Amino acid sequence: MSLALFLHLFGLMVWIGASVTIGVLLLSICQLDASASRNQVLTGILKKSYMLIHPAATVVLASGFYMLFDGWQKLISQGVPKPFWLTFMQHGGTLAAVLSLVVASILSGKAMKQLAQKDAQTGMLKVYVWVTFATVLFSLVILYFAAVKPF
Repeated sequence: MSLALFLHLFGLMVWIGASVTIGVLLLSICQLDASASRNQVLTGILKKSYMLIHPAATVVLASGFYMLFDGWQKLISQGVPKPFWLTFMQHGGTLAAVLSLVVASILSGKAMKQLAQKDAQTGMLKVYVWVTFATVLFSLVILYFAAVKPF
């Protein structure tokens, strides 16, 4: 259980940190004058972000499921009802991870196709970055509820 918690927290730090860093980097490069080299750099950053963000989100999702099912079995055997914060973390965390994996993948693919065109605009890339920031904000709200346990 402690290894799963370590993997969960480590994956969460990498996922949130890489998402924010890559988002800020992409937005700052988008402000440069349009050129083929700028578009190549943006496409390269998007491709490399897969190496950090997606595996980290997958580790968070897998370790979260493991801890949930392992801990839930112990709670059931003791007759303890599932607390609200755990349900919120389970549903919200799963939603955030799936959003990050699926929606961000689709948007990033569309952004790379848009950047490959001759007169490339960065509109889809900015949508990708803002969806990433929204996912990070949602994840931080979930993390707050998990840490504070208000209910």
